[in-house]
Amino acid sequence: MKDRCLGLLDLGDVVYPRLVRLFYANLETKTSASGVFFESVVKAVKITLSRPVLESIFGLKFIDTAPITYLEK
Repeated sequence: MKDRCLGLLDLGDVVYPRLVRLFYANLETKTSASGVFFESVVKAVKITLSRPVLESIFGLKFIDTAPITYLEK
């Protein structure tokens, strides 16, 4: 697991700081019937980070430890 998470720090040879800033500037936390997710738009491309996507990226299984009302704050 540690190696997989550390791999996220290796950005490779090409990095686009402007696009990264746009991603974070437009990042929103949203809720749906299936739970909380993150959404951003960069150059008219919608990026959705749902629980399954984050589990796949980090190689982890998230568990519910906080009520949704806590996450919405």
